[in-house]
Amino acid sequence: MRHSILRSTALLAFCASAQAQAVDWSKANPELLRHYQALIRIDTTDPPGDESHAVEYLQKVVEAERMPVIVTAKDPARPTHHSRLKGNG
Repeated sequence: MRHSILRSTALLAFCASAQAQAVDWSKANPELLRHYQALIRIDTTDPPGDESHAVEYLQKVVEAERMPVIVTAKDPARPTHHSRLKGNG
C-alpha cells in the first residue's frame, strides 16, 4: 500500500505540473500534501482489502485536470486506476 500511495502522489505531482513546463514547488507542495494526506486517511487495510475509495478519490482529482481515467477491476473492492499523461515527443 505504501508504494501505491507514493505512485499516486507522483501522479498528482504530474497532474499539478501538466499545464506548465517548470513546476513552482512552493505553490504545488501544499496541494500535493493535501492529496497525500487525503489518501493516507482512506482505509485500505488488508484484510479486507478495499481500495475502491482511494481509486474514486484519485479518479476525481485526475479527471478535474481533464485527463482520461480508466478503472478496471475483477473484484469491485480491488479496482486499479489507470491514467496516462502523454508527452509531446
